[in-house]
Amino acid sequence: MTIIIKLICSFFISFFCLSSFALGAVSPGKIELPAMPESSNGSKKGQLKNLGLSYSLMDLQTGKLVDSKFPSKPRSLASVSKLLTFYFALEVLGPKDNFKTEVYKEGQVVNGVLKGNLYLKGYGAPYFTASHILSLIHQIKGHGIKKVEGEFLYDGLEQFSYPRISEIGLEDQADNPSLGALNVEFNRFKVWTRLNIALPPLNYFVVKSERAPRGGPRFKFDVGERGNEVWKKNSAVRMRSLEDLPSKNSNRFTSSFFHYLAGIHGLQLNQPKEKKVPSNAKILGYHEGLPLIRLASLGLEYSNNLIAEMAMLKAVKKLTGEKRSLEESAYFMHEWFKKSFPKINWGGSSLTNASGLTVDNKMGPKNMVDLLLMLKDKKFNKRSFWSLLSINGHSGGLSRRLRHPEYAFRVYGKTGSLFYVNNLAGYLLGKSGKKYAFALFAANDKKRHLLSMLDPLKGRVLRRGSGSWRRRALRKMDRKLEEWLKSF
Repeated sequence: MTIIIKLICSFFISFFCLSSFALGAVSPGKIELPAMPESSNGSKKGQLKNLGLSYSLMDLQTGKLVDSKFPSKPRSLASVSKLLTFYFALEVLGPKDNFKTEVYKEGQVVNGVLKGNLYLKGYGAPYFTASHILSLIHQIKGHGIKKVEGEFLYDGLEQFSYPRISEIGLEDQADNPSLGALNVEFNRFKVWTRLNIALPPLNYFVVKSERAPRGGPRFKFDVGERGNEVWKKNSAVRMRSLEDLPSKNSNRFTSSFFHYLAGIHGLQLNQPKEKKVPSNAKILGYHEGLPLIRLASLGLEYSNNLIAEMAMLKAVKKLTGEKRSLEESAYFMHEWFKKSFPKINWGGSSLTNASGLTVDNKMGPKNMVDLLLMLKDKKFNKRSFWSLLSINGHSGGLSRRLRHPEYAFRVYGKTGSLFYVNNLAGYLLGKSGKKYAFALFAANDKKRHLLSMLDPLKGRVLRRGSGSWRRRALRKMDRKLEEWLKSF
């Protein structure tokens, strides 16, 4: 049983790499939002100052700050953004909401052959796996279908598609995959680096070696003549036998994965093509995803970027009545927070995506603890928002932090990191037993800004140096947490 639990945790870790009180809140719900301006980027260019560590600690009983440093200076949130994203999605969609994936047919079944087309339709499910595909295949075969004579078509029109969540970072980062209405296995695949073979072995993945400068990215992406995904492995870089890569077309990846598994399990399909499901098509089966409260728990504990982005896109689509782009959706989510919590000073804050895979999601430590104060008692289906967070020395991004018995199980929070950005925000229980909201934001703004201006090859020296900076930042943050836990 212990081995099984460890394997399950390993899977999620590898795939996933709050009450009105002093400030007051209006009841969040469907509200009128202003039109998005031409540019929603709230970041302001100016002289960069290395503030180092900034923080706020607030007594949840009194709503007063008991410790702070640069509390009002907006800092890059990184994945701490997911605190806002999942609260927003849970309020707008409800904790029981889920994402469906459906299959439809046109035509009749004659002697095990569908004399018509088969359709795969997605609604943005972020947690959809090979096992879920197999379930759909079994449902199709349950109707007596062994072969589809017509086309195998996929409908990805429910959401906009993107080749990657953000332009930040290297293009071979597995945590920055494509996204769309159809997603599978978090839109990641593996490469057997010794054989240059993709897993799953889909016919449109091409992996080949090329000599490139040492210190560059592991893989370089290119588009082949037939629209194939071509990944050029850097033979100068030492790699593991299996490396994770992000697919650049989530809809094609999902439908091709479906086609591959169908062939293995005795369902003969033609190669997938894109087309909207017609109104006269009949549903054959569907997969109903996890309820949103479970997705939020997984998305926060394992900091999964795809889950965060798809949850936001679906919530904004419900809120505004139409699908929106990532940047538009982040803008509307930001406006929703400003209208739902009007007594918080949102000046200087900005959101450009849901996951925090950007330097442009910004908020000051004081803004964050003000919001956490208001969410401290919030519950969804009797589950507190607080309980969705990682626990120090035990789970998620805090599993290896403050593991000493004196501090264990006293810090509940969400981590966030980019190169030269390292954050933590959430709740803690002091030695006295009193409860506090806190936000710790650390960044080297000059180096982070410089890294954003450089291409991947020129930025390799800065990236290498970020590891030692991160370790120093973590030590500073943990010492501050220990100080708070002892003093309060």
